[in-house]
Amino acid sequence: MTDRHDKPRHTTGEEALERELARLGRLAPQPGPDLVARVLADADALQAQRHGETAPVAARARPAGSQWWHVTLGLLGGRQGLAGLATVALAGFWIGADPPAPITALESAFWGVSVTVEIQDDPLFTLED
Repeated sequence: MTDRHDKPRHTTGEEALERELARLGRLAPQPGPDLVARVLADADALQAQRHGETAPVAARARPAGSQWWHVTLGLLGGRQGLAGLATVALAGFWIGADPPAPITALESAFWGVSVTVEIQDDPLFTLED
């Protein structure tokens, strides 16, 4: 075996840099206590500002019988989701009750048979006594 001290070792700048980076990589940087205190104080201030120093949402009083409504409304996406669902339901009913000609043509091409029911001349739907 050869001894390490047999040959003089010259380090290049790259090797020295790698050694220094490896040494610094082993050090775990820790924030100072004053920085941690400032960050926590800012977080507390923002939370108080956002909630307006009121009771938490879970603790707010709601009418007893309407809780299922709030849960259902939340599942649908709030008022916007409910409005979208109502619009789509209305459009679906309208298209189903009085389909446009392209949909009727597509339906007859797909099913092969087209059936149309006229309810305007049916005596059941007349308003005469």
